[in-house]
Amino acid sequence: MEAAGAAIGAMLLMFVVFVVFYLLVGGLILKFSVKLIEKFSPSYGRSVLAVLLAGIISFVVSVGLTLVFGLGAGLGADADPEAAMAAMGAMSLLINLVSIIVGFVAIAFSINLLIKRPDGSALGFGRACLVAVLYTAIMIVLFVIIGIVLAVVFGAALVGLTGAGA
Repeated sequence: MEAAGAAIGAMLLMFVVFVVFYLLVGGLILKFSVKLIEKFSPSYGRSVLAVLLAGIISFVVSVGLTLVFGLGAGLGADADPEAAMAAMGAMSLLINLVSIIVGFVAIAFSINLLIKRPDGSALGFGRACLVAVLYTAIMIVLFVIIGIVLAVVFGAALVGLTGAGA
């Protein structure tokens, strides 16, 4: 029982570390994206707040989509297990694609709402969408790079543990 509690605690700690890392890096990338597109640099606090708002909106919509599309996909008393797995995989892919679009709209909305020009005027949703395109592209590239690095590191660790490298 203690081992399960320790594992849950470790997972929660990793989740908190990931969220804090995501907010800090996301704020920097948003600040850079606004500076590149709009030629001014918003405050770091506003950038982090915009990323936090977009993250909350994206999370809520993603959970809703998972509940709507994911429950009972191809499952039944006489369902073919292979067909059920294929349906669940396709639904997962669809949910991820829709989540990326929702994330884009959420970050554009939060940029439009929270990031203001130095004179106090709003960017407008069109300009916020341009900033969001750059922000989303940078974040996707960053996550792909991090994923490749983690796959190489954990793959090398697994090879070392199994002794296959010797």
